[in-house]
Amino acid sequence: MRISLTRRFCAVLWFAAVLIPAAASGDDTEPGPADAAPGLPDVKPGLGEARLGLTDAVRQTLGANLDLAAQRSRLAAQEEEISVVRSNLLPQIDLGARAQVIENDRSDDGRGFTTQESATIGAEFTQVLYDEMDWANYTIQKHVYDGQRAQFDAFEQGVVQDAANAFLELDRARAQLDIQQRNRELTARNLETSRTRIAAGWSSEREVLRWESQLATNDTDVIDARTQVLVGRFELNRVRNLSAETAIAQLPAGIEEYGFVYAREGIAQAIATPESDRRLRDLLAAIGLMRSPELAQIDAAIAASERLLAANKRAFWVPSVSASAAIDYLAASSSTSSNSNFNETEWGAAATLTFPLLEGGAKFARYRQTGEVLTGLRVQRRAAGQSVDQSIRAAFAAASGAYHNVASARRQEAAAQRNFELVDEAYVLGVASILSLLDAQAQLLSANLAVTNSIYGFLEAVIDAEKQMALYPFLESESEMTELIDRLERQVQAKP
Repeated sequence: MRISLTRRFCAVLWFAAVLIPAAASGDDTEPGPADAAPGLPDVKPGLGEARLGLTDAVRQTLGANLDLAAQRSRLAAQEEEISVVRSNLLPQIDLGARAQVIENDRSDDGRGFTTQESATIGAEFTQVLYDEMDWANYTIQKHVYDGQRAQFDAFEQGVVQDAANAFLELDRARAQLDIQQRNRELTARNLETSRTRIAAGWSSEREVLRWESQLATNDTDVIDARTQVLVGRFELNRVRNLSAETAIAQLPAGIEEYGFVYAREGIAQAIATPESDRRLRDLLAAIGLMRSPELAQIDAAIAASERLLAANKRAFWVPSVSASAAIDYLAASSSTSSNSNFNETEWGAAATLTFPLLEGGAKFARYRQTGEVLTGLRVQRRAAGQSVDQSIRAAFAAASGAYHNVASARRQEAAAQRNFELVDEAYVLGVASILSLLDAQAQLLSANLAVTNSIYGFLEAVIDAEKQMALYPFLESESEMTELIDRLERQVQAKP
């Protein structure tokens, strides 16, 4: 009986030694310098720094990204090609001068005067009144630029996706670092608990060594997580054209702000059924097909080919018409004539009509060639439309699956949290073994990481779907997006 009472008294003392300090310190206390994992400097931003949200990061990228700036300059250069082609339709003026010295016996200037030495200046004016191919080239070049503009839009949307993903990856890395640090704190607390259990006679030195080994493993995990934060920071700063080491104070991204249609409760509930989910994909695919820069490029090429086909058809009967005028002035001459009727100035004007009557069948060949090119482009347009439609549907199907995975991960986390609390309490009371607590803690860590990965995996899936759709809601006006999502919600919830 004395031994039993003694053990109970020791258990009470041990229980108080473990719980009272823990209650006094609290679970939310930050680890001190001695408790922090070694290896890398702190990756937390300094106090007072401006908080950077996903939208802010993307807008900064659009204004400063070097790859985008290079593409923007290239597009501006391509736009000038329109002016180069148009110049053929505008007046042309050429100036010239000629100085000559010829031998005396051949120096008749054509007017009956001897001019062994002379200097002449002149000007010529030319204006194309109508040339079908010049007009066609001007129109075609504008369509070519439209295609180049669409290509730039596609590149810009890719840069937006890169910036958004870089932001989300850094945000994910910070969240994972926080999870690993909390897990390390649990291990450090359990290490102290095991030492107290030894004092109560409920444990041995082997248990302490096992927790010390686990703590070392957790230190490695924290260091790896910090490394990922630094890597994410470097990438986000790169796309924003900032120094790699620039500190970043992030505003965490959430489903409510960046979940697009999935952030609307009515739509999220409706797509739980396969039919409503399919109807949502139909609507989003229709919007994406109208906005697709890939299809816009092909449409511009089709428009250019149609204009070229019309020009090649008109070449069978439409001539080219131009007007010209020229003036020459004899500025200096060695003529010794005293003829008062001599005129130093000559001028003339002309109108020219040109029609290539026979080109060896080239007109027919060009017409057939352009027709085949146009046919191929129209087929390519249909194939590209199918590809864009499939990409949009696949992206939103993946986003819907990722959205449902978030709820599953959260249920798993709740169960793992409750299981850990029960096992931890039993371990404190000396009922559960160290293996049971290690297993419960590992499950909780895995569940916490699964929730984080599911949330950011979903957000990245939404970003990819928005890219396929060529629509980033966080860059559009709030009123337009609200109107669009309201319309989608009504159509998704409507009975078929």
